[in-house]
Amino acid sequence: MNADYSSVKEAALAYKDGAKLDGKTVRIDASQDSAGGIIYFLPDMDVNANIYVTIIADESNKDEVLGIKQGDIVVVTVDSVDNHLENSFYLFAKKYEIVEHK
Repeated sequence: MNADYSSVKEAALAYKDGAKLDGKTVRIDASQDSAGGIIYFLPDMDVNANIYVTIIADESNKDEVLGIKQGDIVVVTVDSVDNHLENSFYLFAKKYEIVEHK
């Protein structure tokens, strides 16, 4: 599956340059096992922020979302971005596709 952005870093830098991310797709290499839907958390010096990606799960997909493991490749469709905290950048998604399980 092709994504609008090939990495979360690319998406975050585009957002800082004024791009609107809502509805865009982002390829995520999960940096950790899913913890409450958080599949990516890393500090990034180029973005000057801690970057988080969270998949918002419901009862129908909770087990699948919690089954995402570090190294899995997931393409998410961004629902919203939150950067109100200084040095933090959050992407939230409800729609996702697991492209590859490691």
